[in-house]
Amino acid sequence: KLSQTWDFKSAALDGRKILWSGGFWPWLYRDDPTKSNLDFLAILFGTGPGGYRFYFPVFRRADFFDNQINNVTTFGHNYYLDYLLEFGLVGLVLFLAFYGRVLYDGIRQARRSPSELISYYQIAVVSGLSGIALQNFFSPNNRWAVCGMIYWSLFGLSMGMRNIEVGTVAAPELSSSRLPKITKGAAYVLAALFLFRGAPQGIDHFQGAMEHGLALTYMELAEYREERKLSYLQKAKEHFLRAISYNPTFASSYYKLGHVL
Repeated sequence: KLSQTWDFKSAALDGRKILWSGGFWPWLYRDDPTKSNLDFLAILFGTGPGGYRFYFPVFRRADFFDNQINNVTTFGHNYYLDYLLEFGLVGLVLFLAFYGRVLYDGIRQARRSPSELISYYQIAVVSGLSGIALQNFFSPNNRWAVCGMIYWSLFGLSMGMRNIEVGTVAAPELSSSRLPKITKGAAYVLAALFLFRGAPQGIDHFQGAMEHGLALTYMELAEYREERKLSYLQKAKEHFLRAISYNPTFASSYYKLGHVL
């Protein structure tokens, strides 16, 4: 069993290396497969939300499918590489600083809180966040809805428990190291800029999803309305082509268009 497990993990690691390279090389070169021109905008600020799905095909190895990698790959199975690719060095450093600050405050409160109940809760939450921090090197779990909700809820719970005691006599020093207001303001502005930068892509992807949904509806109608089947298929084709024009990275639109044709 151990031998089989070792063989499986070795094969899985080979696949991970291909996936990880899809997050690393586009961060440096964006869409240059020759790797001859560094893209400093991508290095500092990333390629934008969803960048992995768009740029991974540019750099993936020709034998990627032999390593049990899906042809539609949306994340790099390394949360930190995904952050680096999408938000650059600036985004990754800010994220790690936030992560580290929450853990630091949580550990400090667990050690110093006068409330044993809060200490135990904080120990549990910090343990969870620490375990996920390790898991993030290998798994895309936190990109999925349920895991993502749990992940970010743990941050909120830890920060909430810390703030329960801020301002009390028992733990005044917990609040003594607040960032100056000007630094907080700058962080809000930077976050807004990142959000604004990703908005056009998000709007296009939303419109592409709407067109894709309409095309599927016409495909369904063509199955049951024999007398107008060709006209429904024509409409489905038009909507799939529009969906592809809005979001050329969504493979299902091509796949379904093939069915229509």
